[in-house]
Amino acid sequence: MKHIPIGSRCHLFAFDTLGPMITHVIVIDSPRTLFVIDTFLGPDSMREVMDALGEPVVGKPVVVINTHFHWDHIWGNCFFPGARIIAHSACRTLVRDHSESELARFARFAAGPVRIVPPDLTFDTRLAFPDEGIELLDTTGHSEDSISIVDHVDHVVIAGDNIEAPIPYLSDPDVNRFAGTLKGYRAYSGYRLIAGHADDPDGALLTANIEYLEALLAGDADRFDCDPFRAIHRVNRAVLEGRVPDDPV
Repeated sequence: MKHIPIGSRCHLFAFDTLGPMITHVIVIDSPRTLFVIDTFLGPDSMREVMDALGEPVVGKPVVVINTHFHWDHIWGNCFFPGARIIAHSACRTLVRDHSESELARFARFAAGPVRIVPPDLTFDTRLAFPDEGIELLDTTGHSEDSISIVDHVDHVVIAGDNIEAPIPYLSDPDVNRFAGTLKGYRAYSGYRLIAGHADDPDGALLTANIEYLEALLAGDADRFDCDPFRAIHRVNRAVLEGRVPDDPV
């Protein structure tokens, strides 16, 4: 795990547990509350994060935010008993419907004893913490419950799995809505984008992600059926055809 401070209060933790695919956990250490954004593979992962933050955060109230329902973003929720867990309103249903099967399928990756803890506070469009300078937004794209977190103090936008390298990964078939979400990130000029798995995404990666989705919409994406795009592109085709895809992890 690498600990990378960003700005005055934002901390990025980069895990390479899943092999070549880096995974990020982000913590915003605001004056009154510790916001933990995505909780990775279980309690052992979260213990590493909290140990790295150290004494300054001991005893501070924790709010967990899940950017979406997928297993590699929620398994560490159980490390924070009694914490408020926030997500999109669709996330709670998706966790209920998919979490046990995902836990069985990917149990080999569990970091400690995982107990599924769904969100207890949900929203549909926007949820703000104005005193903390934090805003949560519905940014449906990668999945129907995808959200983004905007830190207006450190000028950071946490996009979850909506931005990925080399191309985005679909779990929801509404490509047009996904493309609109990605174009919406352009409104945050001067803000740093942080993705769930892409290492330090920039404007070029955002543009490349948009171009891929537009190629799917135009029926002109055959050129992506080659390395390094092939595995994710074939998953995306399965989603669009209504088939259950093989996860590239």
